[in-house]
Amino acid sequence: MSTYVERDVACPHCGKSSRRNVAESLNLGRSPHLAEPIIDGSFQTFRCESCNQQVVVDHPMMVIDFDRGWWIAHYPRAWEHSWESGERHSDATYQDTMVTYAPPIVAELREGLQRRVVYGLDALREKIVAWSAGLDDRWLELVKLEVWRAEPQLAFRPEARPRLFAAGDKTLDFWATTVEGTSKVLRVERVRYESTRDGADITRRAFVAALGEGTYVDLARIAFAGEDDSANVANP
Repeated sequence: MSTYVERDVACPHCGKSSRRNVAESLNLGRSPHLAEPIIDGSFQTFRCESCNQQVVVDHPMMVIDFDRGWWIAHYPRAWEHSWESGERHSDATYQDTMVTYAPPIVAELREGLQRRVVYGLDALREKIVAWSAGLDDRWLELVKLEVWRAEPQLAFRPEARPRLFAAGDKTLDFWATTVEGTSKVLRVERVRYESTRDGADITRRAFVAALGEGTYVDLARIAFAGEDDSANVANP
């Protein structure tokens, strides 16, 4: 089941706090409708009663779907520079909740789970969209990199990397950031993903293997040095 807890959430614009129900875990297998607000960008968003600005609650939580074999540890985007400690924290959480203290039935359910660590709700949406469309997120990251580098009008820095938000039979749609700082939809033919995956040379395969060395599968695994900041995940 999905679990929620009441927390004081401070508006980043005016500092006013309000009491909100915040998700600690989502079970998409039992409640698949909970994926919809993540995909459309409305998940845990509200208007501040004081300044009327939009507030997004970007809080640690676990996302599970046993039917589709997903186990995702979501952390705030601001913690991404310390992704190494995030991986360790997610490993410990998985061990506690899915192995050490789990009921016997979970032993069967956890077989074959894909485990990932993501930072920020846009990254969580990307995983859900990619996996729902049958995409291998490791190869998707390579395609993103090659498309990103080939577009001179796009800002080429870690925090501006493209994010998948829709995947169809023919096209993959990403949000990207231009050098002027504006948002842009970057549309890529799905056949490009397939041809990249199926025809990759040894260098590209090595790159993909490096991305898949841990549960944090993202271009920032290479772009960010992985500064360790255990205080973040120890005190969410």
